[in-house]
Amino acid sequence: MKIFKSILFYFNVLSIDVVLGAMAGMLFFSDVIGVKVSWEVYLLLGMAVWCIYSIDHLIDGRSLKDSHMAFPRHVFHHRYFKTILLTVLVFILIGVLLMMFLEKLWYLRVPGFSLTALVTVWFYFLFKLGKKAAWLKEISTASIYVFGIALGPVVTKGVHDLIPLFWLFAVLYLGIAILNLFILSYIDAEVDKTEGYGSILSLMSKRTLRNSIFWIGTIIFITLVMLLFYLPSFFKIHSGILLLIVGLHLHYFFSKRQKKEAVRQKLEASFILPLILLVF
Repeated sequence: MKIFKSILFYFNVLSIDVVLGAMAGMLFFSDVIGVKVSWEVYLLLGMAVWCIYSIDHLIDGRSLKDSHMAFPRHVFHHRYFKTILLTVLVFILIGVLLMMFLEKLWYLRVPGFSLTALVTVWFYFLFKLGKKAAWLKEISTASIYVFGIALGPVVTKGVHDLIPLFWLFAVLYLGIAILNLFILSYIDAEVDKTEGYGSILSLMSKRTLRNSIFWIGTIIFITLVMLLFYLPSFFKIHSGILLLIVGLHLHYFFSKRQKKEAVRQKLEASFILPLILLVF
């Protein structure tokens, strides 16, 4: 049991669950629009997501004020700062080399580097503005996340050949990503305040945020239930997967017996559910 808990701990603090969730998201959109994305693209996405999350945790860990109040992932990144930073630099180098010399990935050069530049400029903008723009963090992070996991399938298919249902599922996925980040901001409010991190709570009260979480989740949930009845049979599984994810989010958020860190782990792990598509 201790070994299992230890594995789950490293799985979470090293953002491996987030990486698998992103790769599962790419599989989801690939299946929706009917394209096969090579394993090299999944690898590149996994490394990119891991580097982005690790850099974010390294920045937060570097400015750690109180290790007793801080998140376990920030304490971990503070303790192993140099090792993780070196690993991030190695992964970035590998990613650049893959993009430059692996022919299978050449079609992603322009959109990939463009997205990287956009993300860099945008988060530098947020960093410079500090708490004044903190409320933009959740929405922009969710948008970049969905854009990133859908990029490979979309470029492979071609924007002009996308089916209308792709856009519907993209909007719903974005809604769930925003819901996820709103919930995390809510449960992390006390630590965020202590450590000086900004969030959507700089724009609204906890009560308003809680109500927003309820209504966003409920609207998405009802929409997905309706889609289960009205969409062609091929797309019912996609609606069902998203329905499970948003259902788990609402269940764990409003459950009073769940510890905060356990809620975080379960919510992040829920994005791995699209891997179900591998067996269908």
